[in-house]
Amino acid sequence: MTESNKGQFEGLLDKLDHASANTATVSFGEVLEIIGAQGFGPLLAVLAAFLILPSGMIPGMPAVIAVVLAFIAFEIVLGNHRLRLPIWVKARPVPARTVAAFVRGLRPLARRAGRVLRPRLTIFATGRTALLLVAAVLSVTALMLFFLGFLPGMPLLLAIPVLLMGLGLSTRDGAVLLAGLILFLLPAGAIIARLFRLGLALLTNGEAT
Repeated sequence: MTESNKGQFEGLLDKLDHASANTATVSFGEVLEIIGAQGFGPLLAVLAAFLILPSGMIPGMPAVIAVVLAFIAFEIVLGNHRLRLPIWVKARPVPARTVAAFVRGLRPLARRAGRVLRPRLTIFATGRTALLLVAAVLSVTALMLFFLGFLPGMPLLLAIPVLLMGLGLSTRDGAVLLAGLILFLLPAGAIIARLFRLGLALLTNGEAT
């Protein structure tokens, strides 16, 4: 990760820390506005980290983040660089202590990531085709997270690929973005296979009766 990218992530964490100081709650919209000002890459990375860290255990948070991911995918397809969200999503309160704990947990992870992230295979992190592929993955991830996010471990499995894609977009690291796309196939493939077997079983039982 370049020095400018390090400063970008550190600056985001500082702003989040400041927003959570001297208050009981922070609106989800305020959090997204702080992060989203830097682009969709940092926004995806932070949203995914929100699910991976204990902050993701807030009731209903996986579903809210799923909605945000779907809107990000939509904006990417349209070629926009600004995220627009429904009022009910932006108005959702987040405990300030949760935001502060999230920032504390993310700082050491951001420092370690800085040792491996750097611009490489940039065509996979900057081209329009790559962005559309990310949008497609985000759309599927949003659906699975919204309907299956209550399952233990599912938010974590779905968040890791999004985290890697966000970091890849933020630092123009195509290798990391590709790793995220590949990791996405693991939970997606398992879920699709499970649904296929379930559908096949229902079809077989229907024919038997």
